[in-house]
Amino acid sequence: MKKITIGIVIFAIATFMVIGLTACNNTTGEGHAIKLVKDSVTAVPYDTVCTWDYKTGELEGGIAVLVNDNGAYWVKNDVVYAANGFAKTWSPSLDYSPTGIDFDTVRDSVKN
Repeated sequence: MKKITIGIVIFAIATFMVIGLTACNNTTGEGHAIKLVKDSVTAVPYDTVCTWDYKTGELEGGIAVLVNDNGAYWVKNDVVYAANGFAKTWSPSLDYSPTGIDFDTVRDSVKN
């Protein structure tokens, strides 16, 4: 009986670990854009970044990513751009997005 209980506990822990890693490392489509944004954030601990809210949508041939309704990012050809000051503060190594892509255009492009 004790071996079965230990087995169940180990299985549950392993399942939660896989779910957590998968949620933070999606590598397809819009999920890939979110991963690139998460990887660009260096001013906040990564475990915190994984719990934030991400909304995505198509924008000018790339993907708009709105983070916590504050940080605006734009991803095109696997390059991440900061579209506003929040994003630049969280991801200081990023370049700003091209003219015409800003917080308002990102916000208007994301899925609610």
